[in-house]
Amino acid sequence: MIQRIFLLSLCFFAALSAAEDVGIVIAKGQVLAGPKDNLKAVKIGSRIEDGQTVKTGADGLVILRYTDDSKVKLKENSEVVIHAIPAKAPQGLEIVIGAVFASVSKHPNQKFEVKTPTGVAGVRGTQFFTAYDKQTWMCVEEGQVEISESKLAKSTLVNAGFGVLVEAGKEIAPPKKYAWTKKLNWNMDPESGDVTDKTKIDSEYKMLKRDYD
Repeated sequence: MIQRIFLLSLCFFAALSAAEDVGIVIAKGQVLAGPKDNLKAVKIGSRIEDGQTVKTGADGLVILRYTDDSKVKLKENSEVVIHAIPAKAPQGLEIVIGAVFASVSKHPNQKFEVKTPTGVAGVRGTQFFTAYDKQTWMCVEEGQVEISESKLAKSTLVNAGFGVLVEAGKEIAPPKKYAWTKKLNWNMDPESGDVTDKTKIDSEYKMLKRDYD
């Protein structure tokens, strides 16, 4: 009897573990995922486990869905590490390089974080965009995001319609409005239209840096 209960418990926890991953909603172009040293092409329905890497090529785009129905969309030339188990660490992802849209479901006791080497953005239900290439750019479409520089304790609240630039070792400048962010494609539902974002982040970074100097 004890052995049977033990086996049932193992099955129960295995099922929970299997459920705490991330699914592929849509994948276009080159999209790879898996352990960092063994990335493989993905397709709709593929599952990404906690701690695994997702990477898009020059023509790539992928939309991921978490178990709480939160979604993220990776632009081309992006690489992230997935965090899918809320009990282990805040659910979310780490951006190694590239740009990500996030649409986060609201949960009072659960935080969703997007990390980069220079910044940490935490929310409990909102839509925001984060890009990283030596510095972090984050803007909010809906709700409010709390962001901080990775090595500094002070955080900044960013409201809908505003954005911030986060540079290593520097306090975050006051949030600003940027007209070009209105061109971002926030859609993550293929049935509602095109999900591809055509904004050229490299050129926008130059404008952002100039405006903050």
